[in-house]
Amino acid sequence: MVQFLCENLEVEEAFRELCQQIAKNGGLVHEDLIIQQQGRGIAICAPESIAEDEFIIKVHKSLLLKRPQFNIKIKDNQFVLSDFSQDVSAEQLDVMKCMLRIYNLTHKLEEHRDISVLQLIHKDPEMIKMLLEARDEASMILVDKMSSKDFDEALVDGFLKTRYLGVKFGEQQEQCLMPLIDFLDHHTQAQSYNLPDGDDVFLATVKSTVLLNSDVAMVRYGIMDALDTLLNYNFVDSDAIFVRSVPLRIAMEGVGTVNVKSVLGVPRHDVSVLPDALKGLGVYLPSIVADSDNKRLDLGFLMIPQAGAPKSMRRILAAGLGMIAPTASPDQVFGYVTALEKQVIRHNIIFYNDLREKLDNHQRVAGCEVLYDRIYQMIDCQIGNIRKYPFIETIDVSDLLNEK
Repeated sequence: MVQFLCENLEVEEAFRELCQQIAKNGGLVHEDLIIQQQGRGIAICAPESIAEDEFIIKVHKSLLLKRPQFNIKIKDNQFVLSDFSQDVSAEQLDVMKCMLRIYNLTHKLEEHRDISVLQLIHKDPEMIKMLLEARDEASMILVDKMSSKDFDEALVDGFLKTRYLGVKFGEQQEQCLMPLIDFLDHHTQAQSYNLPDGDDVFLATVKSTVLLNSDVAMVRYGIMDALDTLLNYNFVDSDAIFVRSVPLRIAMEGVGTVNVKSVLGVPRHDVSVLPDALKGLGVYLPSIVADSDNKRLDLGFLMIPQAGAPKSMRRILAAGLGMIAPTASPDQVFGYVTALEKQVIRHNIIFYNDLREKLDNHQRVAGCEVLYDRIYQMIDCQIGNIRKYPFIETIDVSDLLNEK
């Protein structure tokens, strides 16, 4: 039987009801799970009696809470359900009320108000624009949209955005709130969600306990670096295993122009038609558009890897440069790769060094202190992870990495 270790009995009651609804609708909550709550903190623990990679939670698609079906507002510093669509089932309504009750009892709105990047969007737009220089231009569209909203309305949207998962219903993808699974924390080395596919009607997670000497179950929200998690989830992932390059446009004499974007998300590739040089790269493989006539290479993103995927960036650059310089010899292509690699590494370090200097000299806005601290933390994390690039010793960046 699921064990509840909650300091607030109302929180325990809401979690019990969630588990009962999941089971009632054909789902699974592993009987050995331990659900803990202390203050704002919630942890779902999977002890040794549960095998690693064994399913711990399965939620039937009929219990997922689609974004358009519910209208959530803020009243008296609490989340309230102000309205819902007619197609919401009684079970879904009960589940949503449980979720909101847990959010309110554990002061999630208060926490979100303190740490949300929305604070910068509404109070310090200059700072958020500095951060978004490191990402694709499309990010600014969302910022403009959020800044035009009432702050409370934006807070609700921002909070739910960090908790929604895209799930397919037929051909339509819906953003859904996930009963119980919502409370699993992120770790970059954890297993991802098992999304419903084909005849499968369950959203599921397996036991993935990746923290040393801990039985806390985790899930991977997405393929993100420390800046990605700050912008999208309001925390800095100090365990990130790569740095997503800032946007670059580099002209290489005799070769062509390389455009590196910084798009979040991994494109789907047809492995059967990929050239051998690009197979096996998995999440490190971006969209690649090569125009040999105009000598132009466009990459959807470029990840600066660590030891787990040491040659991934070099392989991508070599394949792309070979496409726009098809007559180049392997030695010439390798020369192009190392020249471009050096520019990518140096440009990223310069960006984060400059960002730190801008933050040092920035006029602070009251209420954003936590966020400024997290930006410093993110900068340290990004530069620290660039230092872990397996070929960093072959690139002269000593002038950029001097300790202060």
